[in-house]
Amino acid sequence: MVSTARTYLRILKYYINWPKSQFKAYSIIKQFKPHAAVGVGGYASGPTLKMAGMMGVPTLIQEQNSYAGVTNKLWLKSKKDMCCLRRNGEVL
Repeated sequence: MVSTARTYLRILKYYINWPKSQFKAYSIIKQFKPHAAVGVGGYASGPTLKMAGMMGVPTLIQEQNSYAGVTNKLWLKSKKDMCCLRRNGEVL
């Protein structure tokens, strides 16, 4: 029962923080006026890439591991470009 309550609190916290993250990403992108946005995974990449795409900034996902993380997997579905580490044509 306790773990279920914690799960619901985490979900609620996510939905409370997401709009704040989107607004912060919008402010940063508007201030810096980037030519492109590169996401390297992690929580910060999600709102930033989404907002950059909505603002017309080209986006790119860079995955430094051979196994993509959760954020990069989610964004890969909607993005066309992803960079991975390679050596002699082989994914490491």
